[in-house]
Amino acid sequence: MRVHDVTVMQPNFNNSMSKNKFNDSTMYQAPTSETLNASQREANRHSKLGILSFIFSLLAVIICLMSIVYVGYLVEYQVEPTTEEDEILVGFGFLFSGLLFLVGFTLGILGLLQKEKRRVFAILSVSISSIFLLFIVFLIVLGVLAD
Repeated sequence: MRVHDVTVMQPNFNNSMSKNKFNDSTMYQAPTSETLNASQREANRHSKLGILSFIFSLLAVIICLMSIVYVGYLVEYQVEPTTEEDEILVGFGFLFSGLLFLVGFTLGILGLLQKEKRRVFAILSVSISSIFLLFIVFLIVLGVLAD
């Protein structure tokens, strides 16, 4: 029968508090840009198409709201009937904002198809563009039916 030598390690209680290998600063460290590899950093970025579509959508919202405010100004403060130039300007504003909404919507859909990117701006752009496109179509149909 063979006996194995077993070494029993005994804890060392001398200065156990000062020799703690874990201090407060190294207990947990959030990942930094150095610790993330290139693919993880690229995956954590927002989609460029999503950001671009969001910019187009915001620009279209501004132009659409400016057209609405101008129509309100024409109705409220002008004594004489509106001229053809005013109607063309308002129509151009709505059509241009509709075109920008279509571009923003298309770029937002393309931004949603990017799997490894954040898609927050693409989702916002698609939702804003679809709501305002429906609003513009409603206004056009309302204008056609009013004649």
